[in-house]
Amino acid sequence: MMQHGCTKVTTTQKGNNHQGEQVTEKKTVNDKKENLAKRFEVSDPETAGLIRDNETEVTVVPTSFLRNGEVFLLNKFAKTRPVMVYVGIAGETFSVMLSGNPEGFSRFLASAKSEFVSRDQQIEVARGFLEWTRSSDERLEIVERVQAISPRPNLNDIQKKAFEEFREKYSKIVVSPNCTGDDPIECSLYAVHEQDLVKIGLRIFQNGKVERSETVVEKDLLIPYAL
Repeated sequence: MMQHGCTKVTTTQKGNNHQGEQVTEKKTVNDKKENLAKRFEVSDPETAGLIRDNETEVTVVPTSFLRNGEVFLLNKFAKTRPVMVYVGIAGETFSVMLSGNPEGFSRFLASAKSEFVSRDQQIEVARGFLEWTRSSDERLEIVERVQAISPRPNLNDIQKKAFEEFREKYSKIVVSPNCTGDDPIECSLYAVHEQDLVKIGLRIFQNGKVERSETVVEKDLLIPYAL
């Protein structure tokens, strides 16, 4: 799923009356993709190839805390399942695959000269860590209220009642992400992780180090199964 607020680097189709504009736009897009691919061709040729693939959509992920870096979402529709991964670049040479790579996230924060002073920025870092470093085949969805969790289709009456009881039980427990402190910054977030409702604790240090803990709050939710 595309992240809200992202800026696409891909082309958009236009009518025949705009052929000149379309060619210029496509060249600009291809140049941007090629520049990004070059950052990875030595350290990670597979990722460089994914970026260059004509079927891959490259999206810039907006951030407020990176002073010298950028995050990109690579999205490609495949016959078996979509490919959706995050990568980061910083400075003149640093590049890293973020998906499935929490340690790489820490190195990226340091290389990008990150600055997260406000609480909003700290929450943004916490969300970024969880969303960008999850594996491409892992379900992890941050939730701010239990009502945002949808039930599995075709539940029987007993299951429907159980799901409503679950929502009622956690209606005042599941809250928006929250961060306190300075170094480390202590953050807590609720999320659906695979089939479970979990509470995640993050300790984020100003040098980029992130420590994570996770507690299962409710197992085997009556929600659609993770693909």
